[in-house]
Amino acid sequence: MKILLVLYYPFHPHHLAGGAQTLLLLQMQALIKLGFNFRILCPYCDAKGIVDNTHIEIFPVLSEVTITEPSPQDQASNLKVIAQFLEGIDLVWTVDRKFPLVIEQPIILTFTTQCVYPDECSALFDGNWDMLLLLSNFSRRSIEDWLPHIHSLRKAPCIEVVPAPFDPKLSIHSDSVSFNKLLGQNNTKLRYILFPHRPEPGKGHEEALEVLKELIKYDPMYHLLVPEPPRSRKFDVDQEYRFISFLKSKISELDLNENVTFHEWIPRNHLYSYYSSGECCLFLSMFPETFGLSLIDSLLCKTFVISHGVGALSETVPPGYGHVVIPERDPVKIAQAIVNGSSLKEIELGYNFVRVQYNPIEIGKRLATLFYSVTKSDWLLLGNQRLTNNENKS
Repeated sequence: MKILLVLYYPFHPHHLAGGAQTLLLLQMQALIKLGFNFRILCPYCDAKGIVDNTHIEIFPVLSEVTITEPSPQDQASNLKVIAQFLEGIDLVWTVDRKFPLVIEQPIILTFTTQCVYPDECSALFDGNWDMLLLLSNFSRRSIEDWLPHIHSLRKAPCIEVVPAPFDPKLSIHSDSVSFNKLLGQNNTKLRYILFPHRPEPGKGHEEALEVLKELIKYDPMYHLLVPEPPRSRKFDVDQEYRFISFLKSKISELDLNENVTFHEWIPRNHLYSYYSSGECCLFLSMFPETFGLSLIDSLLCKTFVISHGVGALSETVPPGYGHVVIPERDPVKIAQAIVNGSSLKEIELGYNFVRVQYNPIEIGKRLATLFYSVTKSDWLLLGNQRLTNNENKS
């Protein structure tokens, strides 16, 4: 089967722009193992972004549409390019954006966030999709409440939940020397607290600083690691750097300059060293998270996680499985939980839960079954009817 995957961001396999992009890559890799082939359309990416895989063709030919610089010319160019690449395609897979053309092939729409941005709402309510693929039952419950109001749907909607698999490469130990260069740190006595999230309001950065302030009362060697914005897309990097500047001023106010390191976005080939170096991973987001990739990545490296349990987080990994859930925003309580740690038994429970629940082979099979089902003859007849209806409207 050949899939046209339409992305709104550049495709960088080793330096991805946050969890949403990585989630999709992991699902793709599970399907590639089963012989699926992908033609990827995306905005420009440099040579380092081209993945070496016989099952993937990457065409960085789309214009990257931004909020601040909408261009009718760019969007018209994208429509023309997409139409040219549909030949020989069995189905179209689009991520967090509506597919802009009426076509014969079935369309699968994936949401990696909780439909909180205008582009995502437009994709959902436009109704130009045959299957909605979600990452958690939390997402499904929310969207099912909205479906009665989507009058443009052509038939009873097909909604499926398939989580992202864990990354098998994450268990491969990376070079700790080159990892330390990324951090710019050589002090082996530091007690790292991990905060692997994009720099944007609502992810809990300010709360993490308040937690750190409490932690150094126990031990001044506690040290918070904060990533800078990834460089793989230009869409919102400027505002993220402004947020970093705000955080740096906050750090100075709290007298924490010696206890915080801002580092480059960690490529996935260094993530084992990153997660295994931490005493704890903080997931203090107040967003309605749809999955929580950092949660399973951290437990796969046997580092426990503290979160507020918002969105799907308590569904992704239940509390007590190396996952400490503290609903309230209480820096003192969170600091105490870090000092107390998590038992080896609980961390092992979380590790085994992730290995079983998010097994790449099983998830690949589930995805393959769904993708083949959507290309059956009744779906294709529906696609032909869609084209006919559109021609009649013309």
